[in-house]
Amino acid sequence: MKKTTLLSCLLLVLFVSVLPAPEEKAEKLRHDDNGWEKEGQQFIVQMSCKFGIATAGEHADFKVRSILTINAGGKEYTETGERNIQKVEGASKDADGYIKIEPLEIPWDRDGGIFEGAASVQASASIVGPSGNVQGDVIVTPTTMVEVEGLASPVKMDDNGWEYDPKNNEIIVPLLARADIVDFLIKEGYQVTVYVDVSGDFLTGSGKGSTPIVKVNPGDWDYVQIQPVLADAVVKWNGDDDGSGIVSGTIWLVKDETIRSTTTFGPQTVWFVTHKPPPEH
Repeated sequence: MKKTTLLSCLLLVLFVSVLPAPEEKAEKLRHDDNGWEKEGQQFIVQMSCKFGIATAGEHADFKVRSILTINAGGKEYTETGERNIQKVEGASKDADGYIKIEPLEIPWDRDGGIFEGAASVQASASIVGPSGNVQGDVIVTPTTMVEVEGLASPVKMDDNGWEYDPKNNEIIVPLLARADIVDFLIKEGYQVTVYVDVSGDFLTGSGKGSTPIVKVNPGDWDYVQIQPVLADAVVKWNGDDDGSGIVSGTIWLVKDETIRSTTTFGPQTVWFVTHKPPPEH
């Protein structure tokens, strides 16, 4: 009798051990964070999920769908992303019973490659079943600030061509614009505003100025030369015809009096020459 009972127990343990694990289904989402991936030029939405046991007729083919509302440079954008729900490898339940899932990647073209800087992002997220229907509640996250970076700045300073105009007390800041979007910037009426600090024996002080975008020297390069900014300056000049200076500052891309992109430069050493206007006739 004892042998029979022991054998039955062993068979039961063996039977249970070879049973397939029950299928799980995603039941509840939690939003963890929003971020920006520079290399992929996309938002990263981090989430966690609670899982339950799938009942008869249910499948584990659940997806997460998120809609981002992005406010950037005075404009609002909406982007949507979706992917299969998959646990992060090695992740375990936290104290609240949630398990991290693979993040959702939502590309954004940054308004045609123009916008850079801080953007406010709000996400709504939901679980989508195999039939495409939303399962459970839609979660809406608090607004978070995300720093958006481009792979290449739309406008940047040129290392060459810096001048100081003592007659008008202006720092002449040479600029380059990305060749692939410069025509769009001109068509849309963008302007460039520059603030610059300079230090050194030749010139010390700061200046600020603005200019419309105008191509000066088009070419077959990644960047083309555009009209420089004449920055009204408060500086000390040593009177030499030329000399080096350490420059740093900020370049703003502006449309309709709204900053759409912010790029910083320096500190960097450049060569200044004293601006000599063409002779009058």
